[in-house]
Amino acid sequence: MRSIITAALVSTCVTTAGVAKADFVELTSDSAHSTEGLGSFSAKLELVDSLLTLTLSNTSPTANGGYLTGFVFNGAGGATASLNLGLSSANVSKFVDLGPTEAANPFGHFEFGAALGGNWSGGGSPKKGIGDGETGTFVFNVGDTDTSSPLSVYDFVTDGGVGASNEHFGYGFLVRFRGFEDGGSDKVPGLFTKPP
Repeated sequence: MRSIITAALVSTCVTTAGVAKADFVELTSDSAHSTEGLGSFSAKLELVDSLLTLTLSNTSPTANGGYLTGFVFNGAGGATASLNLGLSSANVSKFVDLGPTEAANPFGHFEFGAALGGNWSGGGSPKKGIGDGETGTFVFNVGDTDTSSPLSVYDFVTDGGVGASNEHFGYGFLVRFRGFEDGGSDKVPGLFTKPP
């Protein structure tokens, strides 16, 4: 069902030759399908020319703390993305570009993303991540080796998880949390809340 909805929404995007006009999508946590039910987030991805901007907020309950320490997403066709820390917010300077493929078990492999120390599973102290109630902005330089159609923001949140081993298959955006007060960690997929 999610793929059908996504395909219908993609067809409504207004685009020009080569790269889409400014379009965006908003996502929120799919807590029902997270691995531990501890972390939550809200996100906005916006594509303007050759820059994909991700505004990512840690909305986890304050009582249990927790840090957002990484995220992954996929690209359609020949889409490419590389993190540009020079344009990103200062509080995400410890995040490192992931790729070209990153294992984000149990959700499978993803093409793009960033994590503390460049490590989805660990990456040093989670306290260098985005704390509860905080927001970070990540900017990616994007391109497309397939020039047959213009890029859309949806080209970067396609159904993903290649090789996923369980029911957690088909998400195009996934967030990693570590350092909760109870010692827990979480992996949380995203759901669309506002398409273009």
